Amino acid sequence: MRPAALSFARTYLIALVVLSAIGLGTTLYLRQAASAPSGLGAPRPTGAVLQPYALAAQRGSAVAATISVDVDGRACEDLIGSDFLKTACVLALNIDPTFIAGEAFGRLNTEDTPSAEAMVWRAVLSDDPDVCDRGGLVGDRLSRCRIAAGKPSYSITRDGWTITIAREAAH
Repeated sequence: MRPAALSFARTYLIALVVLSAIGLGTTLYLRQAASAPSGLGAPRPTGAVLQPYALAAQRGSAVAATISVDVDGRACEDLIGSDFLKTACVLALNIDPTFIAGEAFGRLNTEDTPSAEAMVWRAVLSDDPDVCDRGGLVGDRLSRCRIAAGKPSYSITRDGWTITIAREAAH
């Protein structure tokens, strides 16, 4: 082989090894990212400030039970059969309404989302109707949230559960 051809082969081999290493690293990173946990118990953004609270939960005609929701949100898992209420329960831990609204992924004012429901819960718990505005609610959803925030308690019945959030229940 001529020196020029040998130099090209060496350069080609080095480039191939480097590109293979980059491809392997990227594949491993993407696999790790895909297997990261999501949903209840998932890591929260570092800027999120969480505040425990209590709610009254009643399934069907059973006696209502008080559930203490601490910052890990695990108590929300007791709301069996309603992913909507479980998600709203976890989201209401956030005291910043922009974090709550962000979980609606652009559907906050167009669909019935757990984020919009959690915004109402947080407004009642905080005794602050401005939570509704700061969270980005508009129109009828904003009016409903502000009215609920002005009352001492708020109830929702959905998926066989009746959930009551009371201002006095805030920690």
